[in-house]
Formats: sequence, C-alpha cells, structure tokens
Amino acid sequence: MSKHNLIYIVVDSLRPDYLSCYDSSKNQTPSIDRLAKSGLIFNNVFSVSTVTPVVFSTLFTGTFPYEHGIKEFSYVLSDKNKTLAELFKSKNYRTGAVVGSVVLDGSRGFSRGFDYYDDKFDKKYYIKDRKVFNDYNNEVIYRLGEVVIEKAKNWIDKSQHENFFLFLHFWDNHLPYNPPESLLGEKEVNYSGKADGSVVLAENYNAENETLDKEDLDQYKALYGGATRHVDNCIEKLIRYLEDNNLMENTSIIFTADHGEALGEYSYIGHGRLLYDRIIQVPLIMHGEIANQYENSVIEKNTSNADIFQNIVNAFYLADKKDLQKKEEIYCETYFPKKFENKRICLRNNEWKYIREPFTVNDGGKKNYWQFTKIFVKRFVNSKGSRVFLLRKLFDRFISKNKEQLWNDIENVLEKRRGVRRELYYIKEDFLEQNNLISKKLDVAKKMDDLLKSRLSGENQGEKNDISKTDMEEKLKSLGYM
Repeated sequence: MSKHNLIYIVVDSLRPDYLSCYDSSKNQTPSIDRLAKSGLIFNNVFSVSTVTPVVFSTLFTGTFPYEHGIKEFSYVLSDKNKTLAELFKSKNYRTGAVVGSVVLDGSRGFSRGFDYYDDKFDKKYYIKDRKVFNDYNNEVIYRLGEVVIEKAKNWIDKSQHENFFLFLHFWDNHLPYNPPESLLGEKEVNYSGKADGSVVLAENYNAENETLDKEDLDQYKALYGGATRHVDNCIEKLIRYLEDNNLMENTSIIFTADHGEALGEYSYIGHGRLLYDRIIQVPLIMHGEIANQYENSVIEKNTSNADIFQNIVNAFYLADKKDLQKKEEIYCETYFPKKFENKRICLRNNEWKYIREPFTVNDGGKKNYWQFTKIFVKRFVNSKGSRVFLLRKLFDRFISKNKEQLWNDIENVLEKRRGVRRELYYIKEDFLEQNNLISKKLDVAKKMDDLLKSRLSGENQGEKNDISKTDMEEKLKSLGYM
C-alpha cells in the first residue's frame, strides 16, 4: 500500500451479538455497522484466550499462547518475536497507542515499538459525572472511551503528515458496566434493584454467594448494551474526525475484541474462567484497503484471532508474505489467576467443541514413568534385589514398544484420581453448549486430546514477574482479577 495508515481498534469484552451488524435484535450500533457495510465482516472468529494480556500478546505477535508463553497477568512479553509496532516502525511509520486500562501496562512488553504509548491514567481525564468504580488509592486505573478518542485525535493531529499505525484499546464493555444514562431506557434508569454493573456483585454471583433474578440479569445486559452504544458513539467521533481531515480514504480500520462476555449464561457474568462460545467469540471488521485481500464481503469460515497479525503483515508488506493459519481446529486457553485455580484448554472445529484441564503427563516424561514403575513393582511384586531390577528392565523393554498407550493409561488414572472435568459438545446443533457428550463420544475426545498434545509439545513456559512486590497486584484485584 502506498501512503496508507492503519487504526487498530480492540474493545475489551465485546460480544458480536451486541453489534447490530451481527444481530439487530439486541442493540443498535450504526457507526460500527457503517464500517462493516462498506468493508469486510467475519462471522466466526474465536479468541485464543479469555485473559486480556494473553490475547494482546497474540494480537501483537501473531503467535499462539503456547508459543509466546504469556499465561496471565504476571508474565512479560518476550522480545523474541517482533511486535506489530516494531514492524511498522521498521517501515518508517509513526506508531502510537492509547490503552484503556492498567492491564496493558507498557512495562510488561506491550509498548515495544511504539513512539507513543499512553498507559498513564491521571485525574485530568477523570469524568466527574460518571463514576469510575474501583479507584485504587484514589487513582484512576482505567479510562472511558471518550478519553481514548480525545487522546487519539490529539496524537493523529501531530502524526497525520506521515504514515501512521495507531492502536486503540476501549475498556467500556468490561466490568464494571458504566454507560451514560442518556444511552439507557427509562426502565433501566428507574431500576431500583441491586444490579449496579459492579465487579463485586458479579463476582459474588459467580461464586454463588449472591442470587440475581431475571430483572437483575436484564439490568446487567442493559448496562452492557449501553456501554456498547457508547463505544459506537466514540467510533462515530473517530470517523467524523478522519473525514474532516481527509484521512478516511487513506486509512484502513480493523475493529475487533480481545474476547467476549457472559451475561448470565452458564450462571456467570464476565469472562476469564470459562471457554464457552459467548466468551471466546469476537467480532472482526476490516474497513478500507486492508479489506481488499478478500473477494467476499462476508467471511463465514472459522477463524482464530491469531490470524489478524498476518493479515496486517501481508496487507502492509511488513515482512515476507505468509499464508494464514490453515489448522481446522481453533485453540483457546485460560490460565486465570491462582485465586480461582482455573485452567482450561480447548479445541473447536465446525462440529465439535472440546474443553478440558491441561494435561498432567507429557510424552516421554521420565519422572512420571519411574513413579508409575515403582508403584507397579510395589503393588505387584513381593520380592527384592535382582528380581526387581530384572522386572524393571523387562518393563522398560515392554513400554518402548507401547509407550504412547502407557502414557494415555497413566494420564487416565491420574485424571480420574484428580477428578479432571472434560466437556464435549456437538456445536453444529448444540450451539449453546448444554449437552456434554464426553461419556458417549470418547473416540472424538481422544482425537481432540491427540491434537492438543501435538499443539502443546514444546510449549513455551514464558517469563514471569513477581507483581506481588508492586502496586499492580492491588490494581488487578480492584478489577476482579486476583
């Protein structure tokens, strides 16, 4: 592309069905619809994780979580992979970012390659007539969408005479839901129940320490819908600004989310701990010249958001052109913070969705093999010395021919002992994931297990920071993460 800019917009926790270009029955979002109508819309995009820093590590590097090694909030993005900002900067683009929350703190590697990375939240931008919940030590730890747009416009004013790459992160659809009253209906404004859109009430509901009736859940949904309309208003301001400055024709826009959100489905509000489709499906819209890579204006194919990176690289000639991911199965994981002891991995294709806890035994794990051998000898052989040694040698020779089956047997024993939960859904018909078929379709689960093991072989364990020694842990706690 000759003299062309990119604005990359990611809205935290945004479900596609709350955008009217995906589902007009819940909400109206005319500005986002406008981008979709004259651009490209993907109907089946799924995220690699439900934990924000994990997803952004993928969006910035094009690698899966098991490749970049980021598991949750205490990890640091390694410099082994070039980020989008670094690639744009190498092509003489101006690079800028405005983030909506402390979860994308630049000190953990996310600011690499950006000339300007605004992750500071000061009182100057505190909006008094809209309460910002969960201030930490009277410090604003996230910002509203109108502030993101204001800062973005200020940066573009200084950068528009050069090619630029601008990344924008919106927090409005993340708990706590706090839209302007003007975007709510009379019923929602006059609601007098306990559903205040807060993190604390949602967490208590998720932990079954609090009950919410249909009216309460409807209020949460209404607040979420209002937050979505507020983001749409912000996008309208951005489009108008680009048009007024003759930048629209020379600027491509990508609009997406890091993950979705549960709004009472699965008796849950929020994201992070579950991997059901309402939580991992995201919108994806491309507008401008970047959309010309595709012949059709609507893409139905199952797609991972890990592919967005390569789409950008190919369109802007940032590096050698590569094919997009060709794996049929979509991978997703959550290693939510220790407070919840929640770890899940999943694979999803056109027919099946498989969710399980991570594996406990790795192929070739000598430690587990010898533990199993000792148990075998202790339980089934009542002798000592050379007989035990001979038995162990014979056993070793036996498993060299049957190692894969043995590891599966060991794993099954350990999983039964630990009570590992596995879920399998025929999503071609059971799209709400309500009928767990794991006991009836063990052959399908076995195939999915094999595919997962193949993906996770050589998994990158990542680099951790001890955030307990900083104020970041307290900030994350106030947002419901720790």
